[in-house]
Amino acid sequence: MIDWESDFIKYLRACGVTLRTEKTYVNWVRKYMESGFLANPRRFSESDLGAFLNYLKSEKETSSSSLNQARYALLKFAKSLSLDFDEERVQTVSRNTPHRNVASLSSRDCDRLIDSLEGDSRLLVGFCYGSGLRASEVVGLRIRDIDLARRLITVGGGPAARPRVTVFSSELLSDLEVHIEYLTRLFLQDQEMQIQGVWIRGEKAGAQKEQPLDWQWVFPSRKLYLDPRNGKRTRHHITTNTLRGAIRSGCEKAGLKRGISAGVLRDSFGAHLLRAGVGARDISEIMGLNSRDGLFEEASKISSGRDA
Repeated sequence: MIDWESDFIKYLRACGVTLRTEKTYVNWVRKYMESGFLANPRRFSESDLGAFLNYLKSEKETSSSSLNQARYALLKFAKSLSLDFDEERVQTVSRNTPHRNVASLSSRDCDRLIDSLEGDSRLLVGFCYGSGLRASEVVGLRIRDIDLARRLITVGGGPAARPRVTVFSSELLSDLEVHIEYLTRLFLQDQEMQIQGVWIRGEKAGAQKEQPLDWQWVFPSRKLYLDPRNGKRTRHHITTNTLRGAIRSGCEKAGLKRGISAGVLRDSFGAHLLRAGVGARDISEIMGLNSRDGLFEEASKISSGRDA
């Protein structure tokens, strides 16, 4: 392992980032080093970072989300070198890509899809459509994010987003109650087997804390893995591949066309709210939309027409 890499990993683990974020950030810095923009990491500067981001934007045609991911990674790298970068000068990058088109299903088809499934798969797909969650948000849910009494879900924000609150269908309530009972049994079983608890944001790698039930994943993986940060067995959440498989299976059972994704179900949720008369601002807050989202543009146009 290269010197800068081991030092950067130590810094990230001291910050308590997730293992996935650690790998992503290290990978972006590695790409930066291999690009030839910098020979000596200790001479890293704001202009170097800006030049690399422009290179990704113009030469590699990197997406806006990946550009900003690279920006966050390299700003973190600068902090690990004790460099005081002015983050305002290294602005969030946008490729000025066209608005994403909205693809949605009818409410009848969405119901057919969900009704064709059971167990975890039904909940996974139900949260995509009934709550308007992104695939990564569904698989990353924790028990504490779900309010059964009020049928609400709190979705944690990323580096540039704030938490938001959305709803879930009453038809999923009984399934969810049964599922949480299963999660409680699994949690107690893991404790008896001395399996390391889930990662908690802000917790440093290797730190031993009492892991409360409400911090556990709603959709834990059936397999354990060895945490390379401390060598202990732990249980992570499922991947988005599992969600894709559930959607694909449901489409086959319900006789629906191929190509339906978590994004299509999320768009369907927003489109159906829009047709029900919910305003653009409310939809944007519930779904965490940004101005480049096609649904945001469509909702804004319709709301403007209503107000005219």
